[in-house]
Amino acid sequence: MITSMIVLTGLLTLLGVVAWLIKAAIDHRRWLRQSKMQNEAQNKVFDRLTSNEDLLAYIQTPAGRRFLESAPLQADGYTTQAGAPVTRILWSVQAGAVASMIGLGFLFVSARFSSDSSGFAEASPALFLVGCVITAAGIGFVLSAVAAFLLSRRLGLLPAPESSHA
Repeated sequence: MITSMIVLTGLLTLLGVVAWLIKAAIDHRRWLRQSKMQNEAQNKVFDRLTSNEDLLAYIQTPAGRRFLESAPLQADGYTTQAGAPVTRILWSVQAGAVASMIGLGFLFVSARFSSDSSGFAEASPALFLVGCVITAAGIGFVLSAVAAFLLSRRLGLLPAPESSHA
């Protein structure tokens, strides 16, 4: 019974690592593509500017100001951090919901196995323990998202809600 739980845990860990590696590879390819496009656009602009006067004239235009003010690409592929609190809060809520559902699934299976007369009844306490831990982690993610939302709002990191007068 313990051997099968160790194997299951190992397989789930391996699956998680493989999924993370795939996501990292996809994000890296996206960042390389965006970096190449941005580099080509900047090179085209600088190729057209042959003198200092041309550069100064370009900088004074609205397009030139946007070009200089545009932030460079970051390693994670996102070009701006304006939505960082919202993105992290939503990620925590999403992870908490998924973990809670997985934990509740373990608890449900544990309850079904405890009343089962087959050989799976001895797995019920282990499944219950795993279900409790995963559910607690999920609830922790959701509570951390609520705390992050409240702190971000209090610190002014979130945009003010728009009031609509209809």
